[in-house]
Amino acid sequence: MARARGGGGALVLAAAVACVLWAAAAEARSPAARAHRHLKRLNKPPVKSIESPDGDIIDCVHISHQPAFDHPLLKNHTIQFRLAYHPEGLYDDAKSSIGSDNASEKPKLQLWHQNGRCPADTVPIRRTKKVDLLRASSMRRYGRKRHTAPNPMSVDPNMLSEGGHQVREHGLSY
Repeated sequence: MARARGGGGALVLAAAVACVLWAAAAEARSPAARAHRHLKRLNKPPVKSIESPDGDIIDCVHISHQPAFDHPLLKNHTIQFRLAYHPEGLYDDAKSSIGSDNASEKPKLQLWHQNGRCPADTVPIRRTKKVDLLRASSMRRYGRKRHTAPNPMSVDPNMLSEGGHQVREHGLSY
């Protein structure tokens, strides 16, 4: 008789575990849980975080961990060169800036530059928040470009050759 009761307890335990697993699966399918998983995929671990005066958080992410390298064709891509042009200006630290009395002061092009700048070998990325995802029409396509077909009527019919290719005339002057 004791053996029969032990089997019933196992059945109750199995039913309880099944209920917990079912509830966990339902929770994982909720929009909030999906948003949390998507945020973990979008927001990379920052080297430094800067809070902007307007409330945005700018993450300075290592250049090799930027979201562009999440593309399957760029998974093992290595950066081969450093850019000679920096968004801060057309000149490096050694040259003085045009129109500035203080050569060491860099112009503040972004609002968040008031609270700091990203270190070398990092790129600034605005941190995506949960409200951004929930406000979007589709969580899966958030931040992606829309695929559009080119409009064939956008070409001037007078500029087409007999083969359908666009022809341009260029004049030379001496």
